[in-house]
Amino acid sequence: MMKTIILFQPKFWPGPLNNEKPLRKKYYHGVRETFRYLPLGLLSVAAVLKDKYDVKIIDQRFDENWQATVTDILKNADVLFTGTTACTGYEINGAIEFSKLTRQVSPDVPIVWGGWHASTVPGDTLKADFVDIVVKGQGEGTARELAQKLDTDTRDLRGIKGLMYKTADGGVVEEPDRELIPANDLPDIDYSLVDVAKYLRFKDGTPARLFYVSSIGCPYNCSFCSIAAVYKRHWSSKDPERVVREIRYFVENYGIETVEFDGTIFFANSKWAKNVLKALIESGMKLDYVTSTRADIIVKWDDDMKAVIKESGFKAIGVGAESGSDRVLKIIDKRIKVEDIVDSLKILKELDIDPAYTFMFGIPGETIEDTKMTLDLMAKLKKIMPESRIAGFFYHPFPGSKTYMEYKEMHNLPDLTLEKWANYSFDLKYSRSLSLADNYLEFVNERVQYLDWAYPEYESGRGISRKLISRIARLRVDNGFYKFPIEWRLAKSLGKSGRLKDSQSM
Repeated sequence: MMKTIILFQPKFWPGPLNNEKPLRKKYYHGVRETFRYLPLGLLSVAAVLKDKYDVKIIDQRFDENWQATVTDILKNADVLFTGTTACTGYEINGAIEFSKLTRQVSPDVPIVWGGWHASTVPGDTLKADFVDIVVKGQGEGTARELAQKLDTDTRDLRGIKGLMYKTADGGVVEEPDRELIPANDLPDIDYSLVDVAKYLRFKDGTPARLFYVSSIGCPYNCSFCSIAAVYKRHWSSKDPERVVREIRYFVENYGIETVEFDGTIFFANSKWAKNVLKALIESGMKLDYVTSTRADIIVKWDDDMKAVIKESGFKAIGVGAESGSDRVLKIIDKRIKVEDIVDSLKILKELDIDPAYTFMFGIPGETIEDTKMTLDLMAKLKKIMPESRIAGFFYHPFPGSKTYMEYKEMHNLPDLTLEKWANYSFDLKYSRSLSLADNYLEFVNERVQYLDWAYPEYESGRGISRKLISRIARLRVDNGFYKFPIEWRLAKSLGKSGRLKDSQSM
C-alpha cells in the first residue's frame, strides 16, 4: 500500500473565490481572476512523487471543508509527511492553520514548508514549533529525496541539498542550496491530481484565463525584488515545441481562450520569445495572450518582432515602471530610464495592446520631489493613452531582496514570527521611509485619485456628477494645480476617495 503525502495550497486573500465572470473584457482586471491560478508549484512537486506515493493536493481556495478533508486523510491513511507552500503575506495564515491541524491530529507526521516565503527566510520559518523542515528554492528534486529518506527507518536527512531542518535534539541543520533545474527539464504535470475545471471555467461555463509558466527565474537584479535571492539571476525557458504542446492541452480539454505567460520576463530572450510566438501562430490556435515585461525590452523590439507580436494575438502587457525619477530608478538598480517608460507606451499603443504600468511610492531614498516626478509621469502616460491602466502602490520591503535587508537595518526591524509575516503585506507600519513627510500617504492618495478621476479607464455608465468631477480633475492634472481640493474632501467625506495598497510592484 502506497504511503500518502498531503500538499496544501493556502488562500491568497481573505475573500471568497466566486468564479464569477468579470464584468468587463479587460485583460488586467480584478482579484477574482487574479487568484484562480492552478497550484502549479505543488503540481510540479507532485509530478516527481506520484509514482511511488499517493499525493493529495488540498486547495483551501476551493475546498470549504478542507479541515475535514485533511483530518480524514491523516486518520485513515499512512501519511509520510504534509507540505505547504506560502508567499509572504496572507497565504501564511492558511499554511499555519494547516500545519497546526496536522500537529494536532498526527503529532508524529513531519510538517514541511516550501514556497517563496520559506525560501527567502528559512530560519524565521523554522522557528515555529509547527514547522519541522523547510525546502529552499525549487522543490522537485529536494522533495523526491526527502520522501525517500523519510520512508526509511532512520529518517536521516543529512546530505539532502536544499533543506533546513530541526534535529531530534532540538538543533538546526542547513544543507547547501540545490542546483537549479532548467525549465525545460522540469517534469510534465499530471493535472488529474486536481479538478482543473474549477480553475479554468467560470460559474457560467465560459473559459477563464490560463496562467502558464513558460520560463523560470530572472536575469535582472532589481534591488527591491526577491527573485534574485531564490534564482541567483538564473533564467531558463521551455522549448517552443513544449510550450505549444502544453497550451494545446488546455485548449483541447478546457477550451481556454486567453493565456497569461508567467512573470515579468517573457521577452527577456527576444530570440526565444519570437520563436515561441511563431510556433504558436503556426499551431493554428487562435488565442489572446497576456504577460508582463520591462520598458527597456519593449523599446528594443525591431519591426519583425513587432509584427510577430501583433500577429500572435497579444492583448495586454504589464510594465513595472516603478518610478518617474531617474535617480530612484538608479537606486533600485532597475537599469531603465524614464524615457524608456514613455517610449514603451507609445510602442504598445502602436501595437494596439492594453498596457498596465505599475509604480511604487516610498522607496528608500526617495524624496518628495522624486514622488512628484512619478505622479507627473503617471499623468503623462495617461495623456498619451487615457485607456491605459496606471497603478500605484506603496513600496513594501519584502524579504529576500537587497532593499529589505538595508531597510531592516535602517529601521531596526525585528525578526518576525510566521503569524506576523502573515499580516506583513497589509501593514503599512513596515513601509515607512525616512524621506516621507507626515502627510505623505494622504498626499499620494489624493494625487492618484485625481488622476483616476481625470483619466478613468472606463467612460461608459458614468453619471453627470462623475463626468463633471472628471473634467475638473483633468484640468487640475493637466495644469498641476491642486490647491483648494473641494472635490477630494467631498469624496473623502462620502467614502468615495480611492486608497493605494501597500504592495510590491512588478
